Amino acid sequence: MLAIPDKAIVAAVSSAFDAFRANTTSLVPQIFAQENSANQSEITQWWATLSNVVPVIVGYPLQQVTAPIVAVTMEPEQEIAPKQSIGSQSGVVIGATGEEGNATYFRGQYNVHAMGINQNWVLWLQALVRWALLYQRRNLQQMPPTGAGLMRQVLSSSGFIPVPDSLRDSVYPFQRIVSLSADRLDTWAGVASSVVSTTSAVLEVSNATP
Repeated sequence: MLAIPDKAIVAAVSSAFDAFRANTTSLVPQIFAQENSANQSEITQWWATLSNVVPVIVGYPLQQVTAPIVAVTMEPEQEIAPKQSIGSQSGVVIGATGEEGNATYFRGQYNVHAMGINQNWVLWLQALVRWALLYQRRNLQQMPPTGAGLMRQVLSSSGFIPVPDSLRDSVYPFQRIVSLSADRLDTWAGVASSVVSTTSAVLEVSNATP
């Protein structure tokens, strides 16, 4: 199966946020251990209010938002040539029925933008995003449709930066980016391709001088 990693990451982060909301009493002191008791209480109380939500979306928001938001974007990715068989894709067994198929590897990066209303919220949200990606690491390793087949996952983060000017009408002007780099295995069924049986070519010679 071909994975759509950004959608899988959105689902994973959203699910982790639900688990966090249901267990703030135990998780807030773990994730935000370096925050003082007043800040920990603010985080706990905000998540205890069910009307407070953090949307997790694929791509950048296209309209003005009224709450902290997480946006997942797929950055450039590339097929890993050294892992291919010369002249063809490597053969694998896919599907519950043991169907034979093909596979190839990709290396990609997926950015998770934590956007908030002030510096504290951005720092708290990016910490929560990092926890969510670590919490869901095994699930993201699963093949589609439950995961994205993301192996060798490595997390990195940007500094505290403003959002691009082009987004200032739709999102808050502060963000930190948590980047997930990983190898991915895409598989597909071995459908027979058409074969060119005959062809012809006509050679034209021109005597025109340049």
